[in-house]
Amino acid sequence: MGIDDLNYTPEFIRLEADIYKVRIVNDEGESYYKSYHFEQIREFFALEHVLHKKEIPDRIPGGYDCFCLAFEREATWRGLPGVSFTTIHYEGINPVGIRFPQGSRSPTVKEVLGPDADLRNKWEQNEARVMTRDEDHALRQLAIRTMNREEKAEE
Repeated sequence: MGIDDLNYTPEFIRLEADIYKVRIVNDEGESYYKSYHFEQIREFFALEHVLHKKEIPDRIPGGYDCFCLAFEREATWRGLPGVSFTTIHYEGINPVGIRFPQGSRSPTVKEVLGPDADLRNKWEQNEARVMTRDEDHALRQLAIRTMNREEKAEE
């Protein structure tokens, strides 16, 4: 099977730069798409990293399980053996255990969402960052010295 098959239904569809639709399949086999913001998906990948350290957080982001199942279906269609998200086992609503298939690795963002996927926020994409107080102070001092020099040059 492959993506070119006529019966292929995409599991992940990019709507906008920061919104993805993910196909959800219910117990009756009916499917629909649910929208996820890229920050939610980033949280899923962060959780996967924590789970690989064999840590079980108290809070699991909503939608993680459905997202993982969608990837499992996509991986089957695309023929990606040995790539899998961690399975979380619950008692009621409490996570109590994890299972990661032996010989398997976690998928990359690009394997899940496509080659043009970028889960960085706008600041990260532009390599922008917040200025520290010391940097702000130094920049203000430089501006004051520059203005003083310009005033003296005009005299």
